[in-house]
Amino acid sequence: MRGILVALFLALASQTTAADPPPNSSFTAEDETHKSPKEQPAQSPAAEQTAIDSNSPPPTSLTKDNEPANNGLFLGDGFAQWLMAVTGVMAALISGWAVWLLRGTLVATNRTAEAASENTRAMIAAERPHVRLFRTIKQVDKSGKVIAVDGVNFRNVGRTPALVKSLAIEYVLAKTPPLPSECRRKRSFPDDSVMAQRDEEWPRKHYVPPMDGETKLSELLPGHGKDGFRLFVYGEVVYSDAFGEERKTGFCRFSLEENSPTIRVI
Repeated sequence: MRGILVALFLALASQTTAADPPPNSSFTAEDETHKSPKEQPAQSPAAEQTAIDSNSPPPTSLTKDNEPANNGLFLGDGFAQWLMAVTGVMAALISGWAVWLLRGTLVATNRTAEAASENTRAMIAAERPHVRLFRTIKQVDKSGKVIAVDGVNFRNVGRTPALVKSLAIEYVLAKTPPLPSECRRKRSFPDDSVMAQRDEEWPRKHYVPPMDGETKLSELLPGHGKDGFRLFVYGEVVYSDAFGEERKTGFCRFSLEENSPTIRVI
């Protein structure tokens, strides 16, 4: 047993002695390093490059000790990208919400404007002038002779004055009622031709006088009621209201019959 232990001890000692460097190796290398250039033997460029490569540190290899640091960098980049994506989505949602609010505001504003416009139109319609055609009374004597022909005048039955721009009016014998817009006899009036409200007749003469070259009503009366012809008065009056809007009143009526109760006999 003792022999075995001694053998093991000697084997360990021999291995330790073999692993240790020789005692004078360091001094020898140092002496070789500190030799003067004259004492050192000349070396070729290839040998110098080999010596430099042998003295340079070995290249760093990727080991498992380096992996946690690289993984940390990768995790940091991924988190930054995720954060940017979330921020972009939130910005898009906020922008969409702002657009929705703006749309709601515009819709409410448009509704308010439409309501105000409707109220304005209703007020204008309620306060606007309304021009209507009225007939003057035909006057005959007791023998039936016509001493004054019937004519027409106009009255404003609205709430605001009407400024008359033009009047187209004509008497005609026809079998069917003519269209007011087809009247050829147009008369213009000055800018001060204002038609007031209700009781005031226009024109002031209580009838519209005939124009030069126009067929007189007295000449048309004999043909009324013959061969299916009837006497019509038709045309249109153009006027503007207090708001400057142009308006028209078209008219077409039969002439009064001889036996009408509205005929004044004097």
